[in-house]
Amino acid sequence: MPLPTPFLPPQVQHAPMAFVEHRGQSPSSVRYESHSLGYKLEITAKGAVIRKGKAAASLHFMGAHQPSLAPARPLQARYHAYRGKSRHEQLPMFGEVRQNGIYPGIDAVYYGSQSNLEYDFVVHPHADPSRIRIRVDGASKVTLQNDGSLSIEANAQRWQQKPPLAVQQSGKSYQQVDARYLLSPNGEITFAPGPYDRAKTLTIDPILAPFANTAAAGIAQPLQIAIDSQNNIYAGDTIDIAKFDSQGTLLYQFHIADDGEEQLLQSIAVAADGSLVAGGITESTNLPTSSNVFQPNKDIRICIPAVSAVDCRLEMKRADGFVLKLRPNGTLHWATYLGAGDRDNVFAVAPGPNGTVYAAGETTSNFFPTKNEFQGCGAFPSNAFLTVLRADGTDINYATCLHSTVNIGTKFSRAYGLAVDSTGNAYISGQAKAGLGEFPVKGASGAAPFQSQSGGGIDGFIARFNPALAGESSLVYSTLIGGSADDRLDALTLDAGNVACAAGSSRSANHPKLVPTGTAANTFRSPRDLVVTCLSPDGATLAFSNIYGVQVPESDAILQLPRQFIHRDRKGGLHVTSRLSGSFTPVNPFDNAVSPNRSCYLRLRAGTRSVQVLSHLIEGTGSVVTDSTLTPFFGTATVIRKSVDLCTTDITSTVHVIQGNIIFDIATGRFRQTINLRSIGFQAIPAGARLVFPGLPTGAGVFYIPKVAAPGNDI
Repeated sequence: MPLPTPFLPPQVQHAPMAFVEHRGQSPSSVRYESHSLGYKLEITAKGAVIRKGKAAASLHFMGAHQPSLAPARPLQARYHAYRGKSRHEQLPMFGEVRQNGIYPGIDAVYYGSQSNLEYDFVVHPHADPSRIRIRVDGASKVTLQNDGSLSIEANAQRWQQKPPLAVQQSGKSYQQVDARYLLSPNGEITFAPGPYDRAKTLTIDPILAPFANTAAAGIAQPLQIAIDSQNNIYAGDTIDIAKFDSQGTLLYQFHIADDGEEQLLQSIAVAADGSLVAGGITESTNLPTSSNVFQPNKDIRICIPAVSAVDCRLEMKRADGFVLKLRPNGTLHWATYLGAGDRDNVFAVAPGPNGTVYAAGETTSNFFPTKNEFQGCGAFPSNAFLTVLRADGTDINYATCLHSTVNIGTKFSRAYGLAVDSTGNAYISGQAKAGLGEFPVKGASGAAPFQSQSGGGIDGFIARFNPALAGESSLVYSTLIGGSADDRLDALTLDAGNVACAAGSSRSANHPKLVPTGTAANTFRSPRDLVVTCLSPDGATLAFSNIYGVQVPESDAILQLPRQFIHRDRKGGLHVTSRLSGSFTPVNPFDNAVSPNRSCYLRLRAGTRSVQVLSHLIEGTGSVVTDSTLTPFFGTATVIRKSVDLCTTDITSTVHVIQGNIIFDIATGRFRQTINLRSIGFQAIPAGARLVFPGLPTGAGVFYIPKVAAPGNDI
């Protein structure tokens, strides 16, 4: 039952869950399913199955009848499902699935948000709520917590079922009824409601949060997010991509069916026309490609350990990169593999001029496709690459590798970051291990590169290419950036004047620094620290570079995934995240909760690049973007998170009614927070309604609606 909930945070994660009917895309027992951000829900006649990665938990309603399931609340959004190269379904989506008579006089209703599953039990007059019995199949442990919630552990994931909310409706008002869980020794869950009027309907609303912990999620790949000029938000996980409008309404969902092989979405970006490009890595041979795309089939090579150790890596050993492009309505324009037999990985994508698509990453393949290249691709052990695909995906316009000129097994390079300027020049960042004088370096227009020699370990690098040229002339500049230990530059954005700014990490206390007068050059803190480095347009000098002592852990992911992200807002501020961090002294923090997998967020002012915000984040965090109001959104390992925004003075709280939702701002003197509330019982908020939020600061907890307002008008 969608009642306003205290502490409801201002996040797109509360966009409604959307259901589609099962049509062969799941096991035959599944009737409806929902691919929410970061998790999947499957509804059967006997209950529901919640999946997160390889973890799954089944809510089995013991002794229940199995009446038919029926969808309710049709949505305008459409679900675009692709299964192999020839099957595409466009399915209607629903906000709710109901099952009437699951127990005598008791109905079950499924709904929720992108981060929480809610399944109401509607107990009609004189029905017995003690008939409801739930067993969580697949859980290794179910524990009743001191706060009345349930902790559910399954395959390294710990999920939380919040204390039940029980209410009775009388006219247009609701009265809360005390309720709690009972947990039997065999793990069976029942409800114990307090005194209530049995002549009236009682609704019991448990809320299941599949991501109560971040112990497993913090290391997982965070959601990839993008935002367009209309503040529409795009989010991707595995190969599920969803588009929301600025109010959190789902506009479309794109899905490629899982054929059991590993696949990972690693980057998304939106073009000016609303089309979306995405890239990543996949072991699947069933990507929905067409015959006319550049590489319609996965390049498969047989693993022969005696011949090639590279071919037989334990992780995604024969995976290819992939790139795909969606039309503005969420249908697939084209998809292509990008690989050549060994492991190839697309870490970053970006839209280019005239509909072209740029991709950057790492290849371990001898014959990775190149065209008009600055360098071909060597074999050991990996090479950074840049590829420019035509607007229709049928061919490549330019493709090159960038690697050490000495091709032996100890050398490698990887491209993690990618940006494209208005003229089509591509900028890539990453890391490279090369001996003295072995990595290709060059300054623009005859200038010397900033750093021509390795600092001593693994170095970061930034390079600029002009894909309109060929061969050696296509490399505009290339420089190493690093100290005496290991450095890497994970993400890239363009500042004014095509200044390339990269975020990464360093184990070097002497990582190159350059800060404006009056801005502190921060102290290195081991084992590894966050760095932000900006390079002049000719690649010859630093424009800015600093270290931020946040103690980035050493825990490298198996696939060497990028762990730092950077974004430039429309006013020139830089927003940086590090997926994991240690302890540090925050500046203007807005989320400083201690967590074993906390990450950090850094905001640098335009111009001076002084620190405006340095804050812990409670979850492992990935990509960061900002909307037109400069509000940052984070793609965490679980949900899209919208941050609070800084205010220098108090502001007047405002209340709006927009399509039945209430949206209001609260000022506390330092922060402004926007909270989105669902309507009561899917009805418009009535005149004279009084909403009480006990978790808010004194004086900000009660809002009174004096009149009914037209949607979008102030009241």
